[in-house]
Amino acid sequence: MKYKVLLKSILAIYTLILVYYSTIAPWSVVVKTASVMGGQLFSFDPGMSFRHMLAYTLEGLLASASLSLLDALFIVVPLGMIDESVQAFIPWRTFDVHDLLANVLGAILGVSLYILISKGGSFEVCSHLRRWTKKRSNDKNS
Repeated sequence: MKYKVLLKSILAIYTLILVYYSTIAPWSVVVKTASVMGGQLFSFDPGMSFRHMLAYTLEGLLASASLSLLDALFIVVPLGMIDESVQAFIPWRTFDVHDLLANVLGAILGVSLYILISKGGSFEVCSHLRRWTKKRSNDKNS
């Protein structure tokens, strides 16, 4: 029980930090972060989209560990979409569809990784999927 409370606390703190740095951080923080991360602010940078994906993969993992899988998916995916969309309305930020897609893919990847990890590895998950698809095909044939 204490484990879940700790995970939810970590998730809440991480989410606040993620939202702060990706939306409401002042211009001076944005410039400092960009200079540390490679200097590009407004042009498409594949490395930046990759960092978005990593950030939301971690968010998806944390959410999956502390919430139900569906709750995690239905919270983290829209959070990533809203997070990037809000940037269109902040003068010192820019909306980038690549970053939006990276946020969504990262969230889905984080939840998927949690499923793989919690099920004991990919082989066990694959065997569950095989059994499930075999059962579904038998039900359709009946």
